[in-house]
Amino acid sequence: MEARTATERELRDDRTGGLPAWLLGLAPLLLIVAAVIAFVALDGPGLGERRGPPVEQLAVEKTVLRPGTIEVTLRNDGPDAVTIAQAQVNDAFVQFSGADDPIGRLHSAKITLQQPWVEGEAYEVALVTSTGGTITHEIPVAVETPATDLSFFGLMALLGIYVGVIPIALGMLWLPWLRRIPPGWLRGLMALTVGLLAFLAIDATLEGFALAGEGSQAFGGAALVLIGAAVAFLALSGVSSWLEQRRRTAHAAGASAASSRCSSRSASACTTSARESRSARPTPSARWRSALSSSWASRCTTRPRGSRSSLRSRTCARRSAGSRCSG
Repeated sequence: MEARTATERELRDDRTGGLPAWLLGLAPLLLIVAAVIAFVALDGPGLGERRGPPVEQLAVEKTVLRPGTIEVTLRNDGPDAVTIAQAQVNDAFVQFSGADDPIGRLHSAKITLQQPWVEGEAYEVALVTSTGGTITHEIPVAVETPATDLSFFGLMALLGIYVGVIPIALGMLWLPWLRRIPPGWLRGLMALTVGLLAFLAIDATLEGFALAGEGSQAFGGAALVLIGAAVAFLALSGVSSWLEQRRRTAHAAGASAASSRCSSRSASACTTSARESRSARPTPSARWRSALSSSWASRCTTRPRGSRSSLRSRTCARRSAGSRCSG
């Protein structure tokens, strides 16, 4: 098996010429980029000029209302340049400034309409091109646009805390209760939570598709919603994998450090026990005293005879206790 694996590896190395894997993956991408750059630089050779009337497509990306003016940001979403000739607000021609030159493909321009407006009313802005085409944009409710200063960003951060941080913090207060409820109740609550998250995901997706359909379609439109969701999922998965790998590395490092400490402690314990065993070895005088005590103990265990039994018993007890014996 090992020989077969080695042979397959050698065949792969022979086919790729020993080049690194990252270079083999990067080479096709570089070729594609070079082909696209050459196609754009040569102005699409072989396609020829497009015949027919010009295709004029303008997308309104942003509307800013200031006292007495309406500022509209446009982006050319079509293949041909567009020139703004006239502007109307509620079917009335108004003076405007900006977009003096034709708006090229994927280029943007700002047009300021000199139109007094009333807060709360609806307005319809119509832009007439040089070819007679009309681009309309509806303002459902006229409200002055807030300035994007520090207080505006502070307000957005406060709204984010209200929507994202406080509900999660309040939900965490239910954790001790969730740990004590029966498993059936817990499964029911988890099913309810999953249902709410699925509803929010579907609602956010539909809302994103609606907003993407109103903007410029040259950058993908609704496809940007799916690409953004995929990128967010991959980013979260990557961060989660990195944190998990980091945790495993830290755990492995802690385990190896603990094993090394245990091995060092075992070695020191072995050394200490060896020293204790060496120190516990009896000296010659101690061995002599121990043997003498055993001899006296064996002599004292025999039953003495005659009148001298009590005296001999006391002598044996004293000599056994003192580990000394006289002949």
